[in-house]
Amino acid sequence: MQNDDTYSCRKWTTLNPTEIDVAAGAIVPFRYTMQVPATFAVPARTFRCAIVFESMPTLEDRLQKRATNQVRLVTVLYASIGNPTAAPEIGDPQMEKSENRWNVEVPFANAGETHYRLNGDVVIKDAEGKVVETVEMDSSPIHPQAAVKVAFPIQPLREGEYSMEIHLKVGSKILVKEAVVEVASAR
Repeated sequence: MQNDDTYSCRKWTTLNPTEIDVAAGAIVPFRYTMQVPATFAVPARTFRCAIVFESMPTLEDRLQKRATNQVRLVTVLYASIGNPTAAPEIGDPQMEKSENRWNVEVPFANAGETHYRLNGDVVIKDAEGKVVETVEMDSSPIHPQAAVKVAFPIQPLREGEYSMEIHLKVGSKILVKEAVVEVASAR
């Protein structure tokens, strides 16, 4: 796995203004500028960085020791250089259960040079092929050169054999991973 600076555009990005006081209910525009380096180690890659907006108590609030709410808002910028591609992979799903929670855990990987998003669903069918549950994916990004395990909450299942189909939509393609899982009785 690469270090984060390999895929970071934070050193090229300037935010203006960098600090500002915003009155309640006001809308304040800001600008960001990216100055892209002239050369790169690779011909195509997507870079990313985050901009964080954070509320701070006023001086008067601090002096008066008033309670305040602190809010943090994060937005991510993506900059694609060239035409990088994602290389999505779906691993073997596992059923994870505890007393009060059931999940289908699916490993996702990306050997490409740009991110892809989790768009699609997980379909669980019983032994007769009847759909028991369909879980929509949440559009989280899977970054380049990364491997993660994503948990999808499901309803508890009865003892028996189930088939799963994971449908991952990447651009105009749909990758499908099929697996069979066994739910054993609690002992």
